[in-house]
Amino acid sequence: MKKFLGYTFVITILLLSIKVDYRLVSDIYCCKDDHDYYAHAETIAEDFDFDYDNQFQEKPNQRYYVNGKQAPSGFVGSGLLSAPFIYVGNLLNKFFNTSNIFNFKILLYSFSSIFYLYLTFKIFIKINLLLNTELKNIFFLIVLLGSGVSYYALERYSMTPVYEIFTSSLIIYTSIKLCKNPDQNKYYAILPLLLLVGVLVKWVHLYYIFIPFIVKESLYIFLGYEKVKIYFNKYFLGSSLVSIALFLMLSKLIYGQILLNPETVYNTSGFVSSYFNNQTLTEFFINAVKNSFIILFTQEFGLFWFNSVLFIGLLLSLLNYFKKLSKKNLLLFLVSFLSYAQVFGIVLMWQSTASAYGFRYLLNLVPLALFQFLIFYKNTNYL
Repeated sequence: MKKFLGYTFVITILLLSIKVDYRLVSDIYCCKDDHDYYAHAETIAEDFDFDYDNQFQEKPNQRYYVNGKQAPSGFVGSGLLSAPFIYVGNLLNKFFNTSNIFNFKILLYSFSSIFYLYLTFKIFIKINLLLNTELKNIFFLIVLLGSGVSYYALERYSMTPVYEIFTSSLIIYTSIKLCKNPDQNKYYAILPLLLLVGVLVKWVHLYYIFIPFIVKESLYIFLGYEKVKIYFNKYFLGSSLVSIALFLMLSKLIYGQILLNPETVYNTSGFVSSYFNNQTLTEFFINAVKNSFIILFTQEFGLFWFNSVLFIGLLLSLLNYFKKLSKKNLLLFLVSFLSYAQVFGIVLMWQSTASAYGFRYLLNLVPLALFQFLIFYKNTNYL
């Protein structure tokens, strides 16, 4: 009965928070970020291809157009995950013969982000059990909803933050399962495919590749797990080759050429190089320190005020490393720092500190910060 009441309470809160006018929306129109991710899902669910002529009626479109091939500027990962919802929505539209005033396609598509946010919550409940941290389930619900990602599940449901934290959480969970069952080769084979999905959601999140290392080293150093070699396992390497081939194939299908640089997709080629070329090394470090302080502490989207789990997870993980800083965990400290630095660096280069735009770019770090908080909680007597 208590479990039923708990779920009823959560569902009621979510229903009260859901955007109220989405049912009257007939489509998501070109050409902004929301449409980019929707276009991927729509062409996969309706046309079963990566020809975007139906999504962009005018050539050249405002997003990506090279050698007659047009495509969204956004990446395909969230479209792959949300396409089944559009497919079911179209079936319901045909079955009920609905008009544009009530569009099941948009309705089901808007539920996709809520579904993956719920799965993320369930994944962390499982992580909690695996690590035996004995925290209440409500803790993870509060952390996730309070991180700011709920806005992108309930309001800007076509954006990627929910899909980012879902894939990151799944990578963390699978890495823990692997460390607890190092003799089960299926986890070595699954991990590269999950990393592929995570990178497809956002190409710029290359630090996802480091997550299995951070997980296995954290479990080994702080919780005494068996030391596991992940990256040199033959199943991991074989699956990695398959994942790389799939990435290149999707790039060719979507953009008409094999692309590795996300700047080309974003139509911002040369932006990163110009950012570094337009300032001296001293100016670069001064700006990095100043803007990092703004990201952490400003009262306008500062992490200290608006994303406590990310701020505390980062802080406590550093304290945990320093507490046992030695040759054994120095590499773990550096890899963890570089993971945060890569995402912070994107915000710094886009010059979007103290803004909602920069804030959303940091949300993908929430699962990693939450995992490191759990390790700290399990390993210390501070809490």
